[in-house]
Amino acid sequence: MKIKFPVTDMKDFDKELLLNKGPLSGIQKTKLELALDNCNHTMELVRTIVPILVLIIQIIILFKI
Repeated sequence: MKIKFPVTDMKDFDKELLLNKGPLSGIQKTKLELALDNCNHTMELVRTIVPILVLIIQIIILFKI
């Protein structure tokens, strides 16, 4: 017997949404949304690293003035 957890079984959850069987029936994702869903963790990593790099560069510039 397999127990399905919505958080860990996201692939199945996404398939249900695309097949209009999920809670948001009638709403389909576009190709762009599907592509962005595939690289979501990478985008979050970049979103975290870029401000840190900007802060470091600002501190270096501040000390050089």
